[in-house]
Amino acid sequence: VLGAGITINTNGGAAVTEGTGGNVTFSGTVTAAQTLTVNAGTGEITTLGAVGTSGTKLAAMSLTSNSIAIGAAVYGSSTILLQPGAVGRDININNGDTAYALSTAEMVFLQEGFTGITIGRADGTGDIIIGAVAFRDPTTIQTNTTGGGDITVDGEISCTGDASFTITGANATTYLNAGITTVEQNITINNSVVLGEGLTIELNTGVATGGGGNISISGTVVGVAGGSAENLTLISGVGTTTVTGNVGTDALSLGIVILQADDADATGTVQFTGDFYATTLTTYGQDYDIIFLAGDEGNVEVTSATTFWNTGALTLGNQANDTITFTGGVTFTGPTSLNIGGTLVGGDIAFGTTTLAGDLTINVGSSVVTFNGTLTGTGYDITITAGSIVAGGSELVIADSLTFTTATGMGSSAGIKTRMSSITGTNTTSGAVWIRNNTTASQSETLTIPAGGITNNGGAVRIEQGSITFNNEVLTSSDITTGGNLVLTGTVTASTTVKLHAMGDIRGAAAAGNDVVGVGNCEILSFNGAVGQYDGQIGTAGYIPVEVYITGNLYVHSSQESEPVGVAIDGTLIADEEVLGAYDGYVSTGLVLFNGRVQGGERIMDFQRSRLAKWFKSSSPAIALKSNDPTLFGADVVRSMLDDSWFEPTPELWTKDRDFVRR
Repeated sequence: VLGAGITINTNGGAAVTEGTGGNVTFSGTVTAAQTLTVNAGTGEITTLGAVGTSGTKLAAMSLTSNSIAIGAAVYGSSTILLQPGAVGRDININNGDTAYALSTAEMVFLQEGFTGITIGRADGTGDIIIGAVAFRDPTTIQTNTTGGGDITVDGEISCTGDASFTITGANATTYLNAGITTVEQNITINNSVVLGEGLTIELNTGVATGGGGNISISGTVVGVAGGSAENLTLISGVGTTTVTGNVGTDALSLGIVILQADDADATGTVQFTGDFYATTLTTYGQDYDIIFLAGDEGNVEVTSATTFWNTGALTLGNQANDTITFTGGVTFTGPTSLNIGGTLVGGDIAFGTTTLAGDLTINVGSSVVTFNGTLTGTGYDITITAGSIVAGGSELVIADSLTFTTATGMGSSAGIKTRMSSITGTNTTSGAVWIRNNTTASQSETLTIPAGGITNNGGAVRIEQGSITFNNEVLTSSDITTGGNLVLTGTVTASTTVKLHAMGDIRGAAAAGNDVVGVGNCEILSFNGAVGQYDGQIGTAGYIPVEVYITGNLYVHSSQESEPVGVAIDGTLIADEEVLGAYDGYVSTGLVLFNGRVQGGERIMDFQRSRLAKWFKSSSPAIALKSNDPTLFGADVVRSMLDDSWFEPTPELWTKDRDFVRR
């Protein structure tokens, strides 16, 4: 019966030297509720009788020897350290009887109840090999932190009860040839990890129980060259998963990486701090966050087509120089919040209903960017380089600004709906650029086309600022409560038509130069505002018309009686064609001013509805429209929205012969 703590040192208290020391054998039962420290140096410790009892457990224990043979139950209420006496001694746990060996039976003799089991020396330089084994208490496998020994998991490690599992040794390497499972407890690996050749390794902290522990790897995770790819599954349930180092390399990606499980309780955050390279990335539809920080100006690269199903937040990169590559394309189906800190590149990209947490930069070359749900990026800027940008009927892209470069168009017959204060971009080869901005009720902010302008070298440009709906070029409805002014700081240029439709004013730039350049039937239509700016005197500093260079017909409309329509013509003058009456389904309350040739070289079309109405009171429409008096309205020829029926005889209004009285 031991007293108030006992230390047994077979070297008489002297420093233990490798190759020296004696054996210690416990032939009977050891009982005490105190600490026990046994240092056999390079000798052997053998327990033939029980150490402690189920009713009287020992406190902290430390057993040091070059070999150990546990032959009976060991009870403890605190920690136990099992370590070789020699620094360089190898350790085998259920993996053979050589070196410092602990068999499965010996591990079973360690009775459940320890607060921690530590195997290995903190300064050890020997290797540690672990076979298939079960731990019932929190267990730490340790080696030195300055280099030397490595740790290999050769068999499945299962931890039951409250048993967490830790491998530590900062500069060592852990070779995982089998998986590790706990029940709602942590798995911690404090060094770099190498996955066995062609193997699928799973770290699982027990999602099946409805809980989960944390998974933490503080080093890199890589595979081995040659043969089949190495796969990794990380399941932390409600716990978090954190990998601090790089996963895979640019030259050697991992194969399939699975994050969490297809289980409602798998809601813990998964975070990768370093670079990430994998062939395939698998996620599930639970509410958990995924974070890829890509290291310092690093990379996230997945080769296969990828879908993010997780409905929590998604972070891809955290620096402007990070590169996020999905070679086979990526679909953001699930994430409710998306933060792309660098540039997103690769194949086709499709967004679901998502909220941005930062600026968004996309460069997918000739691939397609699709919006299948509303993308909310209030306060952020979006930059897209793609083959084309498309969206469905109800999707909306919200941000402070959109800058785009496309090859085959933006939008479609339904247009791409946006809510922006600034849009600029270029389309290079074919297709239309069709943007519908501020289509939502009560959204009436001004849209500015910045200095870079919008250019379509391969088709038309159509910008609708407000809730203006067209179907096969027919205006079906408009809502004057939405949309705002359309301000052209930069030029809108197309190889075919330019159509600018706004609920508010349409304003050109004060600086010299064309605001609109187009070919064919072009339109500048303000449904609840004015065209150009006017201070009462044409030609003064306050008069800023919309300057156009149109080789075709131009249709202009303004609804404001108190403001003019200010349009200046430059370049090749437009041809004299039929007038535009009104769109089907829309009765104009304003004035369609002209779509024909400006006679005599006049450049400015400046009209007010009130002037025109006053003129028609004293002049017949036929005479007025055929007049060539440039003093009337600041131009030579006026063509109104009146169609030919205005000039046709109206027989039902004629008097009959019997109405005449012969005098």
